[in-house]
Amino acid sequence: MALLNGQIPKGFGRDNSITIPLPPPDGGAIGWGTGYLSVCTGYGDAKVRAAVFNAQLGDYRESFVVAKRLDGRVLIPLQAGDQKVDLERVPLGPADKGTCNAAWQIEITLKA
Repeated sequence: MALLNGQIPKGFGRDNSITIPLPPPDGGAIGWGTGYLSVCTGYGDAKVRAAVFNAQLGDYRESFVVAKRLDGRVLIPLQAGDQKVDLERVPLGPADKGTCNAAWQIEITLKA
């Protein structure tokens, strides 16, 4: 299993976003199996826009997910041809300041 992880920047909009390259779809000699993008928070709720670029389609697949502090992680399945993902916060409502910690993780299994 391959794991990559990091923080989603605080604040809103594309100036506070992160772009994450995904492992090559064939995974070299061993090959990759199923892949997931996870989003989670610990001290508050966060709404996140995940835009996954798929080279086979030549376009982005957009998802809006809400990660809640009292829930587990939110999973977004990765598909064949996915190359990168852009993550940014969007406000949950007028009181949301975008300041709670939020994290991402890429999880990919091996085909072995």
